[in-house]
Amino acid sequence: TGGFITTASTLWDRNIYIDKSGFKESTIQMDTIDNMVTSQAILPPDILKIDVEGAEQLVLDGARKILSEYKPQIIIEFHSIYSTFACMTILSEYKYNFTILKQEPDGRVMIVAK
Repeated sequence: TGGFITTASTLWDRNIYIDKSGFKESTIQMDTIDNMVTSQAILPPDILKIDVEGAEQLVLDGARKILSEYKPQIIIEFHSIYSTFACMTILSEYKYNFTILKQEPDGRVMIVAK
C-alpha cells in the first residue's frame, strides 16, 4: 500500500495511493520488536531486514533494546534523506558500521549495518 503510516517519511504524496489505486485506509494492530522479544513471542533476531516504505525510523525506535543487547545485523532500505539521517543516527548510537549495498536513481538506498 505504499506504507503510508502517518508518521512515515516518504517520497510520494499520500493521496496518490488513495486517489489512483483504490486502496482504503485501515487500522491494524502493531507491536514493537522489543515488546515481542520481551514477551517471548519471538526469539531475539540475528538479522533484521527492514523494507517498510518510509517507516524505517519507527521500526528502529521499537527495537532499541535488541539493538543494544543483541546487536543483530540489519539490512535496511531507506526511502528518504530524512529517514536515512534519522536511522543512521540511531544505529550510530549502538556503534553500527554501514555498507551501501545499492543506490536507486529515485533516492532510495539499501545498506547493511553490522
